[in-house]
Amino acid sequence: MQITYLSAINMQGASTIRMHSYAAEIAKLGHDVTFITAPCATREAENVEMKYMSEIKQKPFRGLSLTVSGFFSLLSVKKPDIIHFSKPLPVTGLPSILYKKTSSCKIICDWDDLEGRLGFSKFRTFPTKQIISFFESWTPKHVDGITVVSKALEKLAKNCCDKVLYLPHLADVKKFGSWVSGNEIRKRYGWGKKKILLFTGGFGKYSDAPICIKAMEHVARKDVFLAIFGRGEAKRSIEKMIIDLGLEGRVKTYEPIPYEEMPKLLAAADVLLSPFNKDWANNRYRLPVKIFEYMAAAKPIVAQDVGDARLILGNTAYVTKTNEEDFAKGITKALHGGRGIGVKARKRAGKEFTTKQVKRLEKFYESFI
Repeated sequence: MQITYLSAINMQGASTIRMHSYAAEIAKLGHDVTFITAPCATREAENVEMKYMSEIKQKPFRGLSLTVSGFFSLLSVKKPDIIHFSKPLPVTGLPSILYKKTSSCKIICDWDDLEGRLGFSKFRTFPTKQIISFFESWTPKHVDGITVVSKALEKLAKNCCDKVLYLPHLADVKKFGSWVSGNEIRKRYGWGKKKILLFTGGFGKYSDAPICIKAMEHVARKDVFLAIFGRGEAKRSIEKMIIDLGLEGRVKTYEPIPYEEMPKLLAAADVLLSPFNKDWANNRYRLPVKIFEYMAAAKPIVAQDVGDARLILGNTAYVTKTNEEDFAKGITKALHGGRGIGVKARKRAGKEFTTKQVKRLEKFYESFI
C-alpha cells in the first residue's frame, strides 16, 4: 500500500511524534510510506520518505489557503492509496477531503484530543474558535475511517463514522530504557544526589503543573526536588505559586529540552509525574505521549485517575485520586517502593504498545483496500 501521513505540526509536537512513530513502523512492514509535515528539525526513519512544507513554496506556512494548497499539491504527486491525517482540522482535513474527490484513495483522520470549544479552542478568539469548532464536528463525518487515542474519543467518533479504531500511542522501548544514563543531565542542572520528581508539559491556562507543585506541600522528605520542564502563557503564575508556597528551594521550572534529549532527562529522574487537571474537559479525552515514554523509561510513575490513565497503566504505576493530597501519597509510595514497578511498566509497554498496535493499524488500513 502507498500511505501518506499529513501533520501541520512540526516534528517536536506530540501529535506528529505519535503519527511519525506509527509511520516508521508501518514502513518496516513493507509499505510505501510518505510523511508530510511542517518545516522543522528533521526526524528521519528508515524507509519513510519525508516531505516538508517548505519544499512547496520555499517559505514556511503563511495562511490556511497556502497550507491547504501545499498539502494538496504533494498529495497529487504521491497518489496514495490511503491518507492518514492528524486532527480533524481544516489545515489537514480539507486537502485530504478535496483530494479524495479526485481519486479513489481512502482518508483516515487521527483524533488525539479535543480542538473545539471543550478543548484548545476554549483559549482561542473569534473567528478561529468558531472555525476550528466547526471543522472538528464536520470533518469526522466526511472521512472513511478514524483512529482515536482514547475511549472517550472513540465514543464521539462512532457517532460520526462507521469505521473507528482505538489506537493508543506507541511506546518507544528502543529509545527509552534503563540503559540510558541521566548523569549528564543531573550534572547540567546541579541536582547532585537529590531525589528528582519530574514533570514535563505545557504551561497553558489549564496546565497540570500546579498539581505537582501543590502536592510538594505534602511531601515530607527534604531531599526531594521537583523539576518542571515546559513553557507557556501561565509560566509566570506557576513561578509565583512556587514562591507563594515557599517552595523555591524544592521546586524549579526549566525551559523544555530538545526531544532528542528526552530519554536522558527521564533517566535522570527518580519518579515521573503525570497529573491531570480534572477541571479541563479535554483531559478526559486526550492521552499524553509522555505516559508511554515514562513506561518505556522503566521508572516509577505517579498519575491521576482521569481519562484512560488507569486503563493504560494498569497495575504498573501509582494511580491516585484527583486531589493533591492523594497525589502526594502516591509520590511518597513511589519514592519508597523502588524501581520494580517501573520495570513492570516497561514490560507492559513492550507487550501492549509496540508491535501489537502496529499490526492492528495495518489490518485497519487493509480493510479499506
